[in-house]
Amino acid sequence: MAGRQWVGRKGSVFWWSAGLAVLWSAVLCGQTDRPPQAGDPPLEQFLQARGLDRLLIRQVEMQLAREFDPENQVVLGRRLAGLYQAALLSEQWQEIDSAIIERSGQLLANYPAVGNAGLRLAVEHARYRDVEMAFRQWWYQGRDPARQGEAAGDLVASYDRLSNLTARLETDVRQAQILPEATPAEVAGKDRVLTAVEGRLAHCHYLLGWASYYRGILDNQGASAWLLKSQKYFQQFLQLPPEGPLPDLNTWPTDLQLSWQWRSLLGIAMGLRARGDHQESDAMFQFLAKTGADSVEGQWLEAWNLESMVLARQWDRAADYLAQVSTGSWGRGKQRAFWRRVLQASRAASLSAPERADFMRVQALLSLVRNRESSVLQQWMDERQTEGVSNAFVRGWVEGYLGWVKAEQGGDALIEVGKTLSSAIQAADESVLAEDLARCRFLRALVDFRTGQLVESAKEFAEVSQALQKADPQMAAESSWMNVQAWIAMAMLDRRRTSEALAAIDQFASRFPASLAVEELPFQKLRLSCQALPPRQALERLVRFQLSHPEVHQVRMELVRCHYRDWQDQFQSNRQAAQAALTELQRFDRQLQEDPQIGDPQKLRSVLWVIDAMLQMDVANAEIEALLQTAIALADTPNISADMNHLLAYYQMMFARQSGDQEMGIALARELVTQSAGTPFERSALLYLVESYPTNGELDPDNRTAAIADLARLVELLGDDARSLTRSRNSRVALFRLSELCLQDRQWERADQYLDQLVNVFPERREYLAASARAKTERDHFERALPRWRFLANRVEPGTDLWYEAKYQLVRCLWSTGDANAKTVFRQTMQLSPSMPETWARQYALLAKQIELGD
Repeated sequence: MAGRQWVGRKGSVFWWSAGLAVLWSAVLCGQTDRPPQAGDPPLEQFLQARGLDRLLIRQVEMQLAREFDPENQVVLGRRLAGLYQAALLSEQWQEIDSAIIERSGQLLANYPAVGNAGLRLAVEHARYRDVEMAFRQWWYQGRDPARQGEAAGDLVASYDRLSNLTARLETDVRQAQILPEATPAEVAGKDRVLTAVEGRLAHCHYLLGWASYYRGILDNQGASAWLLKSQKYFQQFLQLPPEGPLPDLNTWPTDLQLSWQWRSLLGIAMGLRARGDHQESDAMFQFLAKTGADSVEGQWLEAWNLESMVLARQWDRAADYLAQVSTGSWGRGKQRAFWRRVLQASRAASLSAPERADFMRVQALLSLVRNRESSVLQQWMDERQTEGVSNAFVRGWVEGYLGWVKAEQGGDALIEVGKTLSSAIQAADESVLAEDLARCRFLRALVDFRTGQLVESAKEFAEVSQALQKADPQMAAESSWMNVQAWIAMAMLDRRRTSEALAAIDQFASRFPASLAVEELPFQKLRLSCQALPPRQALERLVRFQLSHPEVHQVRMELVRCHYRDWQDQFQSNRQAAQAALTELQRFDRQLQEDPQIGDPQKLRSVLWVIDAMLQMDVANAEIEALLQTAIALADTPNISADMNHLLAYYQMMFARQSGDQEMGIALARELVTQSAGTPFERSALLYLVESYPTNGELDPDNRTAAIADLARLVELLGDDARSLTRSRNSRVALFRLSELCLQDRQWERADQYLDQLVNVFPERREYLAASARAKTERDHFERALPRWRFLANRVEPGTDLWYEAKYQLVRCLWSTGDANAKTVFRQTMQLSPSMPETWARQYALLAKQIELGD
């Protein structure tokens, strides 16, 4: 290999020879593919020029299959072999390696004259790559003992195939170096052959270097020998003397041109780490940082350094390195990839070093949740969950964040997320960084904001913004802006909050003058001032602002809002004026719908305002239905909140009632109950369902069960305490109706409980007392029923059904409790009602016999 060795100068100075570049041009270029040539068919030229490699391969395969001339078959076969080789060496084709490998074997078997040694090597390259990938997956997925033999066997087989190929290539090199007397042209030809063979041999050395390294990782007892062998192969690849120490790194050039050179040095550094030569390994990694600073390989150097410790099972060193590595200046993509690798490393450490595994997991999860990397975190949760994370704060923060990402913007889902985050915050101890606690609190404040807890969220956002002022200025500004949004939302609901919202805006402008959001502040102030004005005055201000700021498209939304407010005012006092206001509302909504700068959520909100007004006005059902279809189309777009979808479903339900489509209304109400749990929409839907159940006669068992469940949930939402029952008629009606259905369903104890609640608050309401007394009598609780029947017997007008029932049951209760007054009360009742209705006369006759017989 004369002319291709590292040349020493002054004892320890080494450079890359020009021969290495020539050699690798053979490995990576000359044997893989070629540029389009004039002799190629036009279609091939077109496909190759545009990088359509798969189509190009298919085209040449079809040409070869149709060719019968042996010479042309060889030409096409060599062409196809080059394309296969390029595919197998390309990292972009990894997912189809197996198919290309199979087709390569068929090509060499069917057309032996092709004789492409480069393709055979490329096949081995691809097969080794699959083996290495499988080994790494086994390692990082917990090193399942059942798969250890398979991983080891594949690695050994791949190493043996590469060793055999290397031996044959070394023989070819020796033969090619024998140059008998020959013409200059023959010598040049021999030299080209020698270059090609040496290129393939170097390729094998590279692959054997990595195969030996992984065998050293796998073989605990023979690790040192394999790791030394790995370094030898890498040195041969780099054209360094295979035996002896590495040259002084300070004398090495730092302008490595080929990625495989850099990766070979990386292999040496990782082998040194595995052998315990940490000082030399650290020096090598520092050198690699200089040589690969601007390369794709160098971008992942920290991950490879960590991996060198993980694969060597040096868990303490890996944890120490992880605690020292600084990722603050990295881009999010690099951080995401690095911390994903750390999560994988923690899995590998979990068997032999659970404490270190937990430390690595916590550090990775913290970094990922700080940067809101939901996809990586969700993948981890799906595979492993967070039970293995000892830090309760980190565990709760991650679970809460992922819950936030998945939850719809409202309802029980977000409420549960808020509880998880609150538990995480409470679990934080002195080991938790103040800025991490603040970031978690920021998320908790977002939950409060989305669930309508505006006062709490505003306070939390303000405190978080102060806490992150230095540690995370960007999130501090974001939190301060959300504080502004919370105050604006409160002011839009309650005009008395306007001054506080304006103060929050001014504070944000003074603290974050460089924020892009500052540009929105004049418009936000205008919104607030308009909210405090009558609609007509607000409209005048908005029109003036629109004329001077035509680029602020949100003004259109505020114009629609003010026209909706104007319609509300007119609807309360002047229906004719309300019709005119509705016409203006519709006109401005149409303008907003045509504005491409307005987002779908705002367009949907505007349409729903118009629908609300139309449902309360004398508008044809066909017009309302058409607008509902527009709203449905807008709701089927991204970024529509759950609240907007719930509001749309509510209006659909109201339209179904108005148009007499009870079946559709019930279906919509049932869907709304399911999807809007914990919101006012659920209550409205339940009221609709409850109203749909008949009040006269008994329900069939299935409908009764559904009605009881609906009423129980409605009572839960409305409240059944004394204050709720006193203030809310709906609460009283729902609880009483629930008790009636429970009586029908013979759930006596449950009905009795509900009725007692009503009687305790309304002790003289006859319908509550009667129902409660019936429930107790049905259960033979005569002593408890007696005072209620006595009260009714004395207060109800004689001769009514309830009076006959009260007197009848009073006698039963007295007799059953052994009271001698039973017969007296019976005689008095008969004297007071000599002409008793026939139905009651029969029952009293039976009662008389029971009293006389004593049974």
